[in-house]
Amino acid sequence: MNFLNRLKFYLVGFILGLFFVYSLFNDREWDWLPENKIKKFLLANPIKINIEKSEFLNINEDFSKKIFDVIINGNILFSKSETNTNTKNYFLESNNDTISIDISFDDSACKDFN
Repeated sequence: MNFLNRLKFYLVGFILGLFFVYSLFNDREWDWLPENKIKKFLLANPIKINIEKSEFLNINEDFSKKIFDVIINGNILFSKSETNTNTKNYFLESNNDTISIDISFDDSACKDFN
């Protein structure tokens, strides 16, 4: 059997295998990824807003919706985040909004600094 026939059989098997794996694991959540772990932690625990840093903001229902919109739809900027300390500082960005959140995984306290 020449190389092209072996390559064709390999590619057909590989594509069928991808389809099989995708159909089996299609409905699973991807909670094991670092970004999704942090987002899940933020949504499951209370968030405390530091008023001293945010006193110029009008904290109302729209503000909290915007915070949760950034958490749910945004991306975590790991290059800007500081994760070497006990309280980790993560930067989340969605469209033109960026927030900084301090997380302590020990006492489950989340603080939001804008």
